[in-house]
Amino acid sequence: MSAAGLAVSGREAAAATPSPTPLWGAVPFSFDRAAFEAELGKPYRHRQLFGSTKLGGAAVLHYMENTLRAYAEGFGEGPGTLHVAAVLYGSSLALVAQDAMWPKYDITGVLHAEHEETPDASAVTKNPYASRVAALVAQGASFFVCNNALSGASYQLAKLAAHGEPTREQVVAVHDDLLAHLVPGAMVVPAGVAAINAGQEARFTYLQATIG
Repeated sequence: MSAAGLAVSGREAAAATPSPTPLWGAVPFSFDRAAFEAELGKPYRHRQLFGSTKLGGAAVLHYMENTLRAYAEGFGEGPGTLHVAAVLYGSSLALVAQDAMWPKYDITGVLHAEHEETPDASAVTKNPYASRVAALVAQGASFFVCNNALSGASYQLAKLAAHGEPTREQVVAVHDDLLAHLVPGAMVVPAGVAAINAGQEARFTYLQATIG
C-alpha cells in the first residue's frame, strides 16, 4: 500500500488484490455474520455484486446507479427488483467514510496523492459522495467493507500521523474511529474476497468495477 494509505497495491480483480495489512494482521472487530447473511438473503429477483479497488471518480456508484435504472426503467420491471451490492477495497473505502472523517484524516489530500479524482477537491470538507451512497442504500443497495483493507488503510493513516512507524494502539485507534464513522448502510466484513464468494453463492452476479 502506498503512503497515502487508501490505495490498493494491485490493478487486477478485487478478489485477487486485497489491500496488504501490517505484519501483525488485521485489526479485530465484531462481525455480525447473521446480519451479513440476512443482507445477502434479501428477497430480490435479481442480484448483482461489484468489486471496487479504486475510487476512480466513484465509478462503482455510477455502475450501481446504471444497473438499478436499467432494471427499473429500461427493462420495465420497476423499482425493487434488483439487489445491487459493492465490496470496497483501497481508495474506494473513502466512499463510505462519514463527513467528519474526510477533514480529520485529510482524505482529499490522500486521494490527490494517489491521483484520484474528487469533485471540487480544493473545497472538499466532507464526503462528496455521501448523498449518492445514501440514495443507493434507500434503493436497497449494500456496501461491504473489507476489514483487511480497512486495517491496512488505518495502519498507513496512523503512520502518516505519527511521521513514522505507528504503535499497535495508534493503528487500532484509527481503525476503530473509521469503523464507528461509516455511512449508514455500510457493513464491515472480515475479508472482501470472502464476501465476494458468499455473494456468488447467494446468486449474485459478480463484476469488477474498473475505471478508464
